[in-house]
Amino acid sequence: QQTFEGISQSVLASLQEDFLWSMDDLFPVFLYVVLRARIRNLGSEVHLIEDLMDPYLQHGEQGIMFTTLKACYYQIQREELN
Repeated sequence: QQTFEGISQSVLASLQEDFLWSMDDLFPVFLYVVLRARIRNLGSEVHLIEDLMDPYLQHGEQGIMFTTLKACYYQIQREELN
């Protein structure tokens, strides 16, 4: 959640106007941030969050954030194999 907020604040500061994210805009930026973070055992972290996440959070903003993280992990796995 802090990463999404940081990305949004950076964009708002540089654009100096309201900006509404679409997933087409957000995903590449978030993927770049995840790659640069070099999170060790990212797959284990994703599975741990998934196991401990309360079901009611899956349908809100945090659910979208987590789904985006899982999509980044999936993309990283697929690119390393090719």
